[in-house]
Amino acid sequence: MAPVKVKIFSDFEWALAIAIVKRRRKTAVSKDELHWKEKAKMYKQEFNALRLQIQEFEAEDTLDKLPALGPCDCLFFSAGLERKQIPDVERPYREMSKFSVQLFLRNVRRLNRARQKRRAGSNPVLCSPVPQEVDLASAYNLKEHLPSVLQFVMNILCDAEASSKSKQFSAYVHHSVKFIKDSIQRLTDEGAHNECNVQQMVEALTTGLSLKLLNYSSDKVARLDSGPDSRVWIQYTSYQLGRLPCIGHQFIFTASKLIAEVAESLVCLDPFHEGVTQTYENLYFLFQLLEKLLSDYLCEWAEAKQLNIDILKETLEYHFSTVKFLSQFPNWNSLVVEYSNRLTAEIKTQLDAAGQYMDNHNAEGSQHTALLHLVQMATCGKEMLDVSIVSQGR
Repeated sequence: MAPVKVKIFSDFEWALAIAIVKRRRKTAVSKDELHWKEKAKMYKQEFNALRLQIQEFEAEDTLDKLPALGPCDCLFFSAGLERKQIPDVERPYREMSKFSVQLFLRNVRRLNRARQKRRAGSNPVLCSPVPQEVDLASAYNLKEHLPSVLQFVMNILCDAEASSKSKQFSAYVHHSVKFIKDSIQRLTDEGAHNECNVQQMVEALTTGLSLKLLNYSSDKVARLDSGPDSRVWIQYTSYQLGRLPCIGHQFIFTASKLIAEVAESLVCLDPFHEGVTQTYENLYFLFQLLEKLLSDYLCEWAEAKQLNIDILKETLEYHFSTVKFLSQFPNWNSLVVEYSNRLTAEIKTQLDAAGQYMDNHNAEGSQHTALLHLVQMATCGKEMLDVSIVSQGR
């Protein structure tokens, strides 16, 4: 009789066999356990559906869908409310102002993120999270909040024709201007402007807004059911921001430089080209902004001893080089020449007024001498312009 072969199982195989037997002998799952498992599965499905809805709502955030802004500390009320006098109670007033800033910053971040989602195709990798709470202690922290507000201003003015229909549009513009001016002023006073690259941000802002004025196209807007002209809002926002000396000086320098470049390029264009008329219209808004900044703020900056003589000098050099160049083509760019003549007279008037003010208040010798040099430059430029006009008349 042949011997019987006995198969020897390994420890793993024995453990697996015992586990299978125990599982088969296990009693049926109780009804309560099955009930809660099904309920947990249902809640998980509802949670995923709500999360998808939230992502869709965030991508469609608009001015009217977000909570209405509160009044800022200059008694500006949003949502069409009239200006009212707030009781002179210091502590509640400060708390209300802090809450208004907090709500504004939260809405700005949500709107920026919604725009970023639309441009990124709802790609979560390209979208940064939006904090639910904004730290009040850092509400005016330039590194955290100012770049997002600057980007928001550029975005909202880029879509001004459509966004201006919202009741909240003017409130957001006002809050943005106020926050930018207060933040830059505070950082400048604290001496932290160099660490946060304030000058680079100001240059990017002024250049961006000025280019939006020059690149405006009425043909694109005509195809849309649009509101007021976005150039009006860009001009208004630039004027409000320009009251701060560091922004205002950069605006007049950037505007004069762009005007010089565009005016010289117009000489080479066909005057009957379809884009020339649009360029003249856009230049008018830029000239008007430059004239308004100089007429309203130059003496104010001189009074506060915050005139930047170097920027003013470069601005005048650009302006008078443009005037001299255009005088060689009396039959071309007549509108630009007319705008330049008007601006030259305004520059001369405001520099004279600023020089007299500094004279009366014993200004510093170096700044006073530099300002007198600018006045002399403007006077010579105006005389050169008058001679050119007389010679053309003959």
